[in-house]
Amino acid sequence: MTEEARAKYDEQAARDFFYSMEGTEYGYSNFIFGWIDTVRDNLPRLLPNEMIPILFSVIENVDKNISDLIFTRGLNLRMGTQGLTIPELAAKAAEQNMTLQ
Repeated sequence: MTEEARAKYDEQAARDFFYSMEGTEYGYSNFIFGWIDTVRDNLPRLLPNEMIPILFSVIENVDKNISDLIFTRGLNLRMGTQGLTIPELAAKAAEQNMTLQ
């Protein structure tokens, strides 16, 4: 580690972060965090952002286990909720977005 990095390193903060994340699933359920990380500019230019809740909701209606595995659990975790469906998550996100403006 460089001296600059060593000076910035906070071992207790690293331990606290580890313990806060310990037991969190990793893999498919982490997929959403690597893809949707900003409010805009996450999708290929041909796909509008408004398609996400619709596409995710269709997948959820076809196979809830797949949607939970790939994105619903991750979105719930990011939103600080548990067990919400895609339409419920979209409504919650819209509600939170309104309070931020």
